Amino acid sequence: MRPDTLAANLTALATRAQELEGTWKNSRTAGGWFDDKAAYEALITEALSTAEHIYGKRHAHHQRIVYWYNKHSLDDLRAVRGILEGIAANIENGFLTTLTTKVAIDISTDFLATAAAFVEAGDKDPAAVLSCCVLEDSVKRLAKKFGNEAAKDQEFSVVVNSLLAQKVIEKSTHSTLQSFRGLRNAAFHASGMRSLWSPSDVADVCTPVLGAPRSGGLAPRPSGAPMAFSVLAKVGIGIRSR
Repeated sequence: MRPDTLAANLTALATRAQELEGTWKNSRTAGGWFDDKAAYEALITEALSTAEHIYGKRHAHHQRIVYWYNKHSLDDLRAVRGILEGIAANIENGFLTTLTTKVAIDISTDFLATAAAFVEAGDKDPAAVLSCCVLEDSVKRLAKKFGNEAAKDQEFSVVVNSLLAQKVIEKSTHSTLQSFRGLRNAAFHASGMRSLWSPSDVADVCTPVLGAPRSGGLAPRPSGAPMAFSVLAKVGIGIRSR
């Protein structure tokens, strides 16, 4: 679900909560209750599901909604409304995008570090798969950033061409990305792996992702960042060193 849609849903839930607050009844003998019990339970159910969808059950925001729900009072419903409004504000201010980016950084960093280890060990096939995953994901993230919502379902070269057409990337970057198409296709199709690889092909894995290879291992990354890092930087993702 898109962040703007999530924010709108959360705001709508908060509005419903405020409306329910006006239905609170209480007495000295029977305690307090909401007139429309079904509406109250539906609201809490949706609030819990939304918070879990965004953060997971263990996150503090989800746990706080559970806590205040179990108290079951007017003030506690107000607390839930405040949480919903706060989450919506965080999303509108870009916090959710930042959180997603942090996750992407961790995953990409782990994949690239593992790919480097495979290359060092001479295991070219898994290194190619992991490195090409990062490269393709970074290209499609860049396309999405510039409005191509369908990028995730499009072929790699189609996405690269669209980035050039939008002038997001230069012709030199476009040519470099397209030159990786054979490596990408072989990495993602088992039948292609056997025909592509030879002892010298380890360079094809190292160069686009990790930097220039050297005899006996990997050379330090060159001053010109490898393509995966360059594209990720355009998306706003910087790969952390481990």
